[in-house]
Amino acid sequence: MVLSRAWCEAVVQRGINYVDPVNSPETPVKKINMKSGALEETELSAVNKAFGRKFNIVSFRWLSPEEV
Repeated sequence: MVLSRAWCEAVVQRGINYVDPVNSPETPVKKINMKSGALEETELSAVNKAFGRKFNIVSFRWLSPEEV
């Protein structure tokens, strides 16, 4: 049995900074080995490998049922 419902809209923007600030924004996720052409892992922290870059909430609003 559903007692209530709610909908929301969030506009988010991906930032340049990683979740864990130990890595600089310029650190790529992977790099190309110029000799072999293979993709190689970089020195990202475990947190940044799992979650990547931060997202910023630009706007948030509740929606009416007519807007869904």
